[in-house]
Amino acid sequence: MEGVPHSYLLGHLAVTGKLLGQYPGDVFPSGICTLALRQFPHLEKNGFILFDAWPFIDPMIYMFDPDISAQFTQLHSLPKSKDLKSEFRPLTSSKDLVTLDGPKWKFWRKSGEVLKIERPATSLTIDVIARSVLYGFALFTLLGMAIWWLTPDCTPPSLLKILNPIRPILQWYYNCVIHNALAPFIRQNLSTQADGSTANNEIKTVLSLAARAYLAEKPQTSSTQSNHEFASLAIPHLVMFLFAGHDTTAITLCFAYHLLHKHPSALARLCDEHDAVLGPDPSLTEPQLTRNPQLLNALPYTAAVIKKTLRLFAPAATNSHATHHLASLFPRPWEFLPERFLAAEGEELYVRKNAFRPFELGPRACIGQELAMLELKMILVVTVRVFDIESYPNGAPPGGPGRLGTYPVGHITGHPKDGIAG
Repeated sequence: MEGVPHSYLLGHLAVTGKLLGQYPGDVFPSGICTLALRQFPHLEKNGFILFDAWPFIDPMIYMFDPDISAQFTQLHSLPKSKDLKSEFRPLTSSKDLVTLDGPKWKFWRKSGEVLKIERPATSLTIDVIARSVLYGFALFTLLGMAIWWLTPDCTPPSLLKILNPIRPILQWYYNCVIHNALAPFIRQNLSTQADGSTANNEIKTVLSLAARAYLAEKPQTSSTQSNHEFASLAIPHLVMFLFAGHDTTAITLCFAYHLLHKHPSALARLCDEHDAVLGPDPSLTEPQLTRNPQLLNALPYTAAVIKKTLRLFAPAATNSHATHHLASLFPRPWEFLPERFLAAEGEELYVRKNAFRPFELGPRACIGQELAMLELKMILVVTVRVFDIESYPNGAPPGGPGRLGTYPVGHITGHPKDGIAG
């Protein structure tokens, strides 16, 4: 089977360097498979590409055929690699939903069923206040620093991090501070759930649901033992929740604003939908949704805009980047066509099964995807009719080919280059 030209000495490092050399040096590497298919289009028939970047990282297979991807994510839930577990061990001790396998993963993931939001409209203001009151800005800053010192295989390894002698010390320090910040809220939640003092209309958080599931599993455990054991179990999951969602929604929102500015007809149609469903006065949007939160489900074009943004600029995806940009799966792949996600089967733009996978599919799919979609809908609903989206100031970087005027950069997640001017 044909593949990317390989060197016995350098593997695919030379080819990878040439591919990335066509783009700015800080481009987020999620598009490496897409670049390879541009250079070697005959490889599309394989459905996957092998990249050998040893000794920096182990050889990896990038799958872009939806049916092949389904074999690994939907038909079979394969164990996580040892490399992934070792990379996140400094942050979560490899005891989180992303890196766990087997019965332990199933126990924590099964409670995800109740993460479906009882009232699908949650105010962005409440979310910001909750983050400020419960965790504080300092925690997110420290979490960001702890994440920065990781060296995950989705980004080129940094010798500065790998060889820095103080790296283990800093990781230990940030983890201690994060643990000390989260532990009081964990103990409080467990105590509240144990004495049954919660109200029926209590807002269900990840933490309260986890505490309830833990107490149901071990009702006879002593209070002191419960506090210690539950904290050791819950903190890795909470850290991973914060890690996985700490900026992905903001990234998607920035790129959505960028694309809407570049396509005023789409912005106009989006505003028309909001006027039709929520009324022409944007100041009444919040009370409207408070009374009838199900209205968020009546915004198909808004959902299509979000999905289109995720297709072009998935915040943290490598395999799906190539899948999302194959003309055989997505005709006119570089165009901003929200209508693609409204097309019926048989139409040119119809999105076939398993092709759209920014959150991945199968049992290991992103547990927060429903919350992310609702949050993005809510933010667009309360902003696009109120704020004007303007061009970046003069002197902004032009971006790379096919990048619609900007491109993602960053570590672990792809942020807009130089930010998005507001």
